[in-house]
Amino acid sequence: MKKLLMIGVSSIALFAAPAIAQNNLSNVDQVGAFSKATVTQNGSNAESDVDQNGNGTDATRQIEVAVTQSGDGAYSKINQSGNRQQAEVIQNGDSSSTINQAGNSSEAEVRQTGDGNTSQIDQNGNSNGVGNALNSSAAGVIQTGDDNSSTVDQDPSSFSQANVDQLGDGNSSFVQQQQNSGGGGNETKADVNQNGTGNIANVLQNTAVQNGKQDATVNQTGIANSSNITQSGALNDATTTQNGNDNVSVVNQSAIAPGATATVLQTGDENRSNIQQSGAATATVTQSGSDSYGIAPPNNDSFVTQTADGAEATVTQTGELNLSNVTQNSDATATVGQTGVYNRSTVNQTATAAGALATVSQTGSPSSGGPGVGQGDNLSTVTQSGASTASVTQLANVPTNGFPSNDSDVNQSGTGSFATVSQTGDGNVSDVEQSANDASVNVTQNGLGNTSDVTQTGFGGGSVGTFVNVTQTGTGNNALVEQDSSDPSPIANTGQRTTIVQNGTGNDSDVFQTGANSIAVNNQTGTGNNSVIDQNARTNRAEVDQIGNSNTSSITQNALGNNAFVDQLGTSGTSTIVQNGTSNVVNDQAQAPTDQGGAGVRQRVGSLRAASTITQDGRQGFAEVDQGGTDNTSFITQGSSGLNGQFFANITQIGDENTSTVNQGITDADNTNDTLTAVVDQTGDNNDSLINQSGDLNTANVLQAGNFNESTVTQGGSGNTASVFQYSDSNISTVTQSGTNNAATVTQGSALPLPN
Repeated sequence: MKKLLMIGVSSIALFAAPAIAQNNLSNVDQVGAFSKATVTQNGSNAESDVDQNGNGTDATRQIEVAVTQSGDGAYSKINQSGNRQQAEVIQNGDSSSTINQAGNSSEAEVRQTGDGNTSQIDQNGNSNGVGNALNSSAAGVIQTGDDNSSTVDQDPSSFSQANVDQLGDGNSSFVQQQQNSGGGGNETKADVNQNGTGNIANVLQNTAVQNGKQDATVNQTGIANSSNITQSGALNDATTTQNGNDNVSVVNQSAIAPGATATVLQTGDENRSNIQQSGAATATVTQSGSDSYGIAPPNNDSFVTQTADGAEATVTQTGELNLSNVTQNSDATATVGQTGVYNRSTVNQTATAAGALATVSQTGSPSSGGPGVGQGDNLSTVTQSGASTASVTQLANVPTNGFPSNDSDVNQSGTGSFATVSQTGDGNVSDVEQSANDASVNVTQNGLGNTSDVTQTGFGGGSVGTFVNVTQTGTGNNALVEQDSSDPSPIANTGQRTTIVQNGTGNDSDVFQTGANSIAVNNQTGTGNNSVIDQNARTNRAEVDQIGNSNTSSITQNALGNNAFVDQLGTSGTSTIVQNGTSNVVNDQAQAPTDQGGAGVRQRVGSLRAASTITQDGRQGFAEVDQGGTDNTSFITQGSSGLNGQFFANITQIGDENTSTVNQGITDADNTNDTLTAVVDQTGDNNDSLINQSGDLNTANVLQAGNFNESTVTQGGSGNTASVFQYSDSNISTVTQSGTNNAATVTQGSALPLPN
């Protein structure tokens, strides 16, 4: 029969006028019922080879082939063996098509226009399809252009559908599907659409069935885009859309990842996305931008690794040279948005972080424009090994001085903790580490070169929480907060609160809290202020407010019920408060002397180099210092290790170069009847008062309202009382009492009205 076909072609050529040498070749070999073959060759040097062997029953009784060849050099080979097979090939140009079908109810459709195109379809199984043959559809494999390549391998497979549409030159598509059963709505589908030059798409789908259904869609527009999708399992879905040049997308869903979903959208040039899923997770990656820096690809780079069911990752990158890395090993959620240039984000959610939530937003302004214009360089790292929440927002809106601009590191290993970090400017650094449960931290930094370091450990804060608020605006401010609660008692679970606000330049604030119900508040405005607070045990409170420049405050509180307050205005003001003991009670500078515990220092009225040091040991002390002027100094020591009771000191100095020292009961043994009181009020210049009391029930009261006055009071014994009033200038008073029930009163000069 083949020989007769060749003779027929030659005869037609002999009698045609004018004579045209077509040199076409057609071979048809059919065995079985209901076979049909139609070959139409309208061109030159075409070759068609059809080999059918099968039954075909219904819809309607087909094994059918239709081949249409035009142009020059077309090649088609169709081999069908089985039941109801269908095949259709339409070629215009020097292209090649091969269809192999052996099995039940498969159909294939190929349309080629151009030269150098190749199509290979292999199908063996039940109800496979590439297009919709013999129905005038534009589906299956469609190649328009030159040198496009398509391979569809569905052998062996069942209920698999594939469509490939290539428009342009040099595009390559490889689809392999191996689903061995299933049916109806559970069929596996692959759609590849390529428009441009040199695009590459690889789709590999494999299922062990269990409801089957894997969907893969690849859309490529541009030049040299590459997409690789591997799905192994059931009910997986992957979609990749690439618009631009040299974009790369890799999606890998393994056999133990049934129900995984991946969506990739790339717009621009040289973007790269890599998604690895081995659980029923969801990943969405959107990348947009073109490289104007001339750096070797990738441009924007995204890595997503998911190993747990329920994990969800969303990555959006707009700009240039951004990098995002998301690793999820638990049922957690990560959202990353990066806009600008050279932003870096890493999110790691471990196997113990089920329920964790991480949100990262990094922006450069302007976000593009090439070298020297586009901003970014933000760096964020979030590590979660507990069900906590982290939110990081960073904006670089000034020319950056190298990478990184803003830097944030959040590490959460507790449960129910919250961390919110917001940084704007350049050179800001935030480090948050939370291992406590129900802890919270809020860090906001605006400016240049600010640093915040927060650590929360221990049993956590219970329902009302352990929390920290740090707000820094300016340049070169530093904040260090460490909160640790080692006591699991309910009191410990409701304590520790820290608020640090620094506005200015070069301010430094440190807070260390261990225990229950501790509150520390630092507020510094100006330049070069320094505050250190260290609180241990229960019911401690410290508050420092420094306004001006070069103020220094250090507060250390141990034991129970301590309270400290410092308010400084001026330059080089120094306040040191140390409270140690076992019976201190919460107090503040505004309460009456009968209240127990506490210390308050206020240095104001344009103070310059004012200094106050308060040390309280023992039981129930109260100290209050108020200084205004220049070069004031106050030193108070109460109780020490003698464990005296109810000591009280109150010093008020208004004027210049005043000095007051009060030292009470430092050598006396424990006596619960002790009531030591010292009150010093100095108004004027160069006043000096020294009070030293040891013993029981001592009281000293000194008031100096003139200039160059000096008073020294020393009392030892029980029940001593000394009162000194000096109203004129250059007076000196010295009172020394030893024994019991002594009293001394010294008055020098006439009483003068005191300033308000």
